[in-house]
Amino acid sequence: MRVLTGITLLVSMASVSSCDVPADQGPAPPVPVAGQSRGSVYTGQMGIYTIDTPPGWSEVDGGGNVDAAFAPPGGAAYGSIYVGVEYTRRSLEEETDYVAGGNPMEGRRRLSIGGMPCITFASTGSRGERNNDLACQIVVPFQDGVRKITFFMGSASRPQDYAFQSDIFWRMVNSLRWANDVTADTDTVDDGED
Repeated sequence: MRVLTGITLLVSMASVSSCDVPADQGPAPPVPVAGQSRGSVYTGQMGIYTIDTPPGWSEVDGGGNVDAAFAPPGGAAYGSIYVGVEYTRRSLEEETDYVAGGNPMEGRRRLSIGGMPCITFASTGSRGERNNDLACQIVVPFQDGVRKITFFMGSASRPQDYAFQSDIFWRMVNSLRWANDVTADTDTVDDGED
């Protein structure tokens, strides 16, 4: 198991900058169809979360603080989706801005995944790749006390594969499940005021 370390979020894959979009704007993420076939279930560091992986996708080296990255048939040259956790150092909004790394964000909005506060956005990276990103802040009990953790998930794809990969990204987001002892970070709970 990897030890949680500081923030190194594949800025080259998930580079974007700050611009708030009200939560009620932008398209809603697709919801998976009941009974769709699944790949396998990936369990993240220390069992903090699980997520369904798409059929035919394989786990590849994500590098940095990434727990795992998954690539479609044909390999990472056709895009990838990665997940990970790290100790929280900033507010959820500041974490999102950090992930953005200076590139313009599209469709930035708050949402709740399994009761946990999250922010999502899309962007175009420095090499023309199209990205989707998600950051959630949670509280996890450890033997030495509770810690705030930031869960992150991102995707990068070739522009021509963006619509297809966005659908897969949101199916994976919708499959995200938190461990029973994970709770919402009360400092980042969405009070509906943006």
